[in-house]
Amino acid sequence: AARPSSQMAVMVAHVVNVIFWAARMPAVWDYMCWVALTELTYIAAVFGCAKNQALMRGRFLPSVKALLITLYFSAAFWKLTTGFLDPKVSCAATLVAELSAALFGARVPASSSFARGLLASAPAQIVIIEFLVPSLLLAKHRSAVPVALAFHFLINLMPVTYAGGFSIAMCCRLVLFLPGSLRAAYDAPARPAARRACVPLAFSALLYIYAHRAAFDTAG
Repeated sequence: AARPSSQMAVMVAHVVNVIFWAARMPAVWDYMCWVALTELTYIAAVFGCAKNQALMRGRFLPSVKALLITLYFSAAFWKLTTGFLDPKVSCAATLVAELSAALFGARVPASSSFARGLLASAPAQIVIIEFLVPSLLLAKHRSAVPVALAFHFLINLMPVTYAGGFSIAMCCRLVLFLPGSLRAAYDAPARPAARRACVPLAFSALLYIYAHRAAFDTAG
């Protein structure tokens, strides 16, 4: 959230982003719809109350947290299909094979029992991690943001089905789940701690941008 003096400018910037997103429909990635929904939530929360800090706290932060948790749960829920849960036909096997190749390379032969076990359990692995992230965020567990960062970084290591834009966009929004993130926007004494808390998120965002084949990703 922006400080009161800049909220109107930030809202206008979000409106412009939403207009650009709508103009590109339907040729947009799924994560761009997530981004647009969070921006629409900000616009709706601050519209007509840009100078009211308490109302901003009471409307925006609870709404956007609930939205992101719901979106994460929905993404996990749509994995619960017979096709996805069958390792023989599931794209999960492709995703885990990509990740295994990125992490282990030739050190793990494709014919090894470890590799076969990874592929056989691939659907379960993805379903578990995709449900784990929103569950931890909903429970406000202290490991929620680190687990979400690890999840998005693993996505960024997949060289073929690359979805780095999704990771970059969501990494930036995880700051909303850091304790005191909104208070730091208003209260000067809280800002140094908030800046320190944001350092891992900023570093992760830069790492995500650069990690794909050692080239900068501008898609996110």
